[in-house]
Amino acid sequence: RATLVPAEAACLHQAFALRAASQPAAVALIDGERQWSYGELERAANGLAQRLQTAGAMPGTRVGLCLERSGEVVVGILAILKCGASYVPLDPIYPGERIAFMLGDAAISIVLAQASTRHLVAKGCDVLLLDDGAMPEFDGDWTPVAGHADDQAYVIYTSGSTGQPKGVMVSHANVARLFSSTAPWYRFNEQDCWCLFHSYAF
Repeated sequence: RATLVPAEAACLHQAFALRAASQPAAVALIDGERQWSYGELERAANGLAQRLQTAGAMPGTRVGLCLERSGEVVVGILAILKCGASYVPLDPIYPGERIAFMLGDAAISIVLAQASTRHLVAKGCDVLLLDDGAMPEFDGDWTPVAGHADDQAYVIYTSGSTGQPKGVMVSHANVARLFSSTAPWYRFNEQDCWCLFHSYAF
């Protein structure tokens, strides 16, 4: 479901938290027969963020995201951002050599993966598995990292068709600006339903 970045939220995870607080029962995400409300998705992301923080995710850390297309991708992204870290999408359809290059180039030491993608992650990385929709329980005694608009949200890699792939760093402010500048064109609102039809690494 569409969620714009309000002015009072410096970061994307803060915008989501505001929405979850105001409409916790509204449907936020649908994955086949599963669905999460905003409140459920917020709690799941907080629980995973706690686990990530224990593994060492913090501001300045880049966390790999090597997951099959699923609701866990969204939970993973939110959780990484809540730690103040940035995510690097590693699409499982990529050749192993490309994933290995990205892991090394982005200096990734923590990766969210699934049993089906675990083999793609280089040895030496701390791998947290997200399978069967199971998420850590949120104990409520934890506060997400506040963060700043200019903090890095994610690193996206170019195709590398003209040479070695290059990581492009995107800040929370970059994403918020994209939404605010295109809102008059598309008139985003809470009735929108967006399909993840392309790679989350695109």
